[in-house]
Amino acid sequence: MSPGPPSRQPLGEKMVAQAYAAHFNEEGLSYCNAETARIFIEEVMERAPKPQGATLLDAFNPILELGAATPETKKLLAELAKIVNQMGLGELLVRHDKRVIGTLFADFVSSVNSPKRDSRSVVFVAHAPYFLILREAMYLRRNGHRVFLATLGQIPENLKGIFKANFDGIVDARGNFRLLRSLLAELGPDVFHVQCWMWYTVLGRLAIESKGLAAVVCEFYDITSVYAERDLLCGNWPAGVVDFDFAMERYILHHADAVITRFPADVVAEWRDRHGAMPLHIRMHAYPCPEFIDYGASKLSDGDGVTRLVYAGGLIPLDERNPPALFPETGMPGAFRILLEQGFAIDIMHDPHSPLAADDARYADYIELARKYRRLGFVEGVPPDRLAAKLAVYDYGILLFDYDAGVVRIRDSQRRGVVATKIFAYLEAGLPVLVNAEYDEMSRILNEHGIGLAVHSSELGSVAELLKGFDYQKTVDNIRRFNEQHGMDREIHRLIELYDKISA
Repeated sequence: MSPGPPSRQPLGEKMVAQAYAAHFNEEGLSYCNAETARIFIEEVMERAPKPQGATLLDAFNPILELGAATPETKKLLAELAKIVNQMGLGELLVRHDKRVIGTLFADFVSSVNSPKRDSRSVVFVAHAPYFLILREAMYLRRNGHRVFLATLGQIPENLKGIFKANFDGIVDARGNFRLLRSLLAELGPDVFHVQCWMWYTVLGRLAIESKGLAAVVCEFYDITSVYAERDLLCGNWPAGVVDFDFAMERYILHHADAVITRFPADVVAEWRDRHGAMPLHIRMHAYPCPEFIDYGASKLSDGDGVTRLVYAGGLIPLDERNPPALFPETGMPGAFRILLEQGFAIDIMHDPHSPLAADDARYADYIELARKYRRLGFVEGVPPDRLAAKLAVYDYGILLFDYDAGVVRIRDSQRRGVVATKIFAYLEAGLPVLVNAEYDEMSRILNEHGIGLAVHSSELGSVAELLKGFDYQKTVDNIRRFNEQHGMDREIHRLIELYDKISA
């Protein structure tokens, strides 16, 4: 992919500040029923010039009678919020948020702010909570911590159960940054632990500015400035969006109490040098959880001798928004075809956060493969507490694609340092893991612990031959040993030690 014309100059401090403020100035009214909508409109009337206020009441009275939850009403209330901001009455929106927090979120706030002896309170903050922070929360709780979750968006219905079961309280801001900011300002935990994903690093700054006496830990998955060079990113996303995420990274490294990544020390050092600062840092993965482990009793291959491979995770759509230069995983259909032609069976178990629609045109290559090869199938993704049992019937867990080094232009530090969370899910099911050898750190983990096999893209056509000499039982024994030595029940103590240091 060509990155297109050179992008404009990076955002200056003033533009970054304006972009940050826009997150809070352009939000509507969340958790707004007919009663709270009427209160809000009456407040606007009191502050607005009389003719304008009367006009607003005339316009909104009829829709309030229909109920504030209808799509039409929500749209009109959002328009009213914009008008209120334009009139310089933004404090009325904040007042509405405080009403929501003082009623619907009151129990959550009270629970977080109720001090308990020898019990550290941790509020996780996320746009959409993924399973790494779930695993961490589970074992923090088992070690006497009280754990809470404040999300920007709503948790999918199929995942609410497991999150509710493992947190002491959960609330969401219905996508409203301003409401989330108001909520965090009311909370007084010992630690804010922020899930910082690409394009959502703004949550880290939000927590830092709202922290009061709390410590702030920002946990990164992919890191925008590590992923690729600015000009390449700007060829696929608006330059302002890229620059803003870079600026939020820089702010976090200069102001957070600690950061967590999945990258090795050399990549973290490059990141530090890029932004000129680095707080305390530890590395955490989605380590296996003893409660989730299920090695199963039998394999599908026991019946017919066909080796079953499973890919558990999200697929990258093959469209113009996901160019191969930035998304090496677009080489996955080609790799699957090579494996299927060797006689393997492959099931794709999609990320339960985003179920895969069978008629989604963005995944046409996979759908066509399934039409052509009867041994390629699609399986519904499940929450992590049920995942190992569903995976255990397969023979290998895979993360394989045709990595075209002549096309891929992600940073070398991303390629060599990244570690996918799915490999630990495979280990919970006792599955040997097959990954691309092009990924140095993942390959090192598999080789060092004897828990899988690193396969170079040039070797994809020889996987069947490679596995003939593979000591499967020895690898399974190594996986069980790894799970005992590096389970989240053990690794969580490194996170607790980090909390101890920054809370001292």
